[in-house]
Amino acid sequence: TEFTSPIVGTSGNDYQTKTNNWVAVCSSGMIIASLCLLDKANEENLDPKYVEILDNSSWLIEDNIYGLITYGMMQYMPDGSYIEGPGYWSYGTNNFFELCMALDSAAGTNYGMMDCWGIDPTCDFACQTESSDYRTFNFHDGSMSSQDTSMFFYAGRYLKNDGYINVRLNHLAGGKGVTFFDVLAYPKGDVAEVEPLALDYFAENLDIHTARSSWEPGAVFVGMMGGENLVTHGQCDGGSFVYH
Repeated sequence: TEFTSPIVGTSGNDYQTKTNNWVAVCSSGMIIASLCLLDKANEENLDPKYVEILDNSSWLIEDNIYGLITYGMMQYMPDGSYIEGPGYWSYGTNNFFELCMALDSAAGTNYGMMDCWGIDPTCDFACQTESSDYRTFNFHDGSMSSQDTSMFFYAGRYLKNDGYINVRLNHLAGGKGVTFFDVLAYPKGDVAEVEPLALDYFAENLDIHTARSSWEPGAVFVGMMGGENLVTHGQCDGGSFVYH
């Protein structure tokens, strides 16, 4: 089949200048797909019809990394919270982690994206907006389904935070499903025992507060949100609260 598809993901394309989950999700897909195509460059006797695809793939990787760093990383500042809610944290951030994991593997670097302001503590937001019985605080466009922590092994390993690795191990023991990302980034060697996360949490970026009686199953969990209403996937529910 001839390569006739229009080039997508170029500067100015709609998703690439968004400041919400779009830029992480779409850029991740474009870059990982491009890396897969570039892998064919190592094959001998490459069919000439792939040359244009490979040239475009190299350029798309550069362009999408630029867009993601320029527009997509700002919503994590300063404390790692995610204004679109816990559900979209899972969607956007896990795609971002998958991208960084792929770049680390294929290029030997994630080009500093894992060191952007707010990435270091962002897994705290995922943990603190979920009850000990795995029901999330459903503010904005979210449900009470459990948080997807399948990239915690990778994040914990890269950030040198054994706390996130312990959280994921506890989640797996507590019934959350195993993914192939758990297998790819499973911790090697001993994992240090660290103090559990605090029982109270405040996110400056969202004006959100959560608290719990403990991290054990059945613990009381409360959450209050007083942040902005006019956000992507917002539901004009500033002032909402939950009691689990």
